Amino acid sequence: MTITELLKDSDYKLTQFNLVEIRDLEKRITIKEVSGKATPYINCLVRNKAIKLTPEEAVRQLYLRVLIDDYEYPVDRIALEYAFYSVVIWHLENSKHKGESYTLNSEMVTFIKRKYYDNIWND
Repeated sequence: MTITELLKDSDYKLTQFNLVEIRDLEKRITIKEVSGKATPYINCLVRNKAIKLTPEEAVRQLYLRVLIDDYEYPVDRIALEYAFYSVVIWHLENSKHKGESYTLNSEMVTFIKRKYYDNIWND
């Protein structure tokens, strides 16, 4: 299965990823039989377990590869499905971004302050 086939009926696009990134992801796809149907799975780069490969998950895994390999974000500072965000990258407490986090949804990057985020949960 190719990523293009997986995304064909979705609104997700691959324009922000290069061919090497896409091909690397495709090499990691495995097929499992679920309820008599061939279903694509992939080993998540952050959760380190096999997960069903949906269009949203394919885009998330492509972003994760870029964040980990190209931008060198450590895996232990990345959280998935955190509150209403698809990907959250926590910065070290002693970094210049102390108390702040970056969040990444499937289509855009948003910057939020952890103080604001904590206030959402403490209300």
